[in-house]
Amino acid sequence: MSGTRYLKITKVKKGNEKMSKSYEALKSEFKRIEQMGWVESSRSGDTGIGKTFEDLLDKIEDNLALPDFDDIEIKTQRQATSSMITLFTKSPDFPRKVNTLLREEYGSDSPQYDGMKILHTTIKSTGFNTHIGGYEFKIDVDQDLQRLVLVVRDSTSKNIVAENIYWTFQKIENALEKKLKFIAYVTADEKKENAKTYFKFNNIRLLTGLTLGRFLQALQDGYIMVDIRIGVYNTGKNKGKTHDHGTGFRIKLEHLMNYAEIV
Repeated sequence: MSGTRYLKITKVKKGNEKMSKSYEALKSEFKRIEQMGWVESSRSGDTGIGKTFEDLLDKIEDNLALPDFDDIEIKTQRQATSSMITLFTKSPDFPRKVNTLLREEYGSDSPQYDGMKILHTTIKSTGFNTHIGGYEFKIDVDQDLQRLVLVVRDSTSKNIVAENIYWTFQKIENALEKKLKFIAYVTADEKKENAKTYFKFNNIRLLTGLTLGRFLQALQDGYIMVDIRIGVYNTGKNKGKTHDHGTGFRIKLEHLMNYAEIV
């Protein structure tokens, strides 16, 4: 990572008493869950750990752009892994119907969906990626126009074919302020017995201070990546229409802690 490391210990400001009380309440809930020891996963797959913790909190699963526990967003991770977590999901702000445009113009034919186009690709700011559909992608940070630009180029000719697809800094900052002002980082041990997965939650930490400036720095340093997952309905009345599975801004928690502060 270039530049200054942002990881440090800080204290919750007195003016943020509501958050402090929320975190104390969350820590109390965590202590209760920790004392339960090994608990069976609520679902299989990578999302099992997060769903299990939510269920133990009696939280209803949703896709709202809001924090999980009062003002605190909860991110969970297996102790022995360094997998990436999704900070938030957000399609580009411009142009209109951008997901359909991206899929139809730059996607690849999928045998799974009767040859219809889909676009599944992971993009960084540090260079163009590779993609089987004949196009390559990267993210440019445009400080002058205050936007993140999705740049697309032809894989063969290397000519730029699109640089008018973007997220505004303002919308990114709104997402950070609305959902990620405070992040509870929860870890758990994992074991498998009789084809079932179990978790034992063992640690919780609170992160804050992920400002727009730090977010952009993490993106430019190559630690934040953008996962585009745009599919298509294969059956039913929506067959052939775009199915957005979410465009996620993702980072490893170990790297996130270099751009945030531990409370």
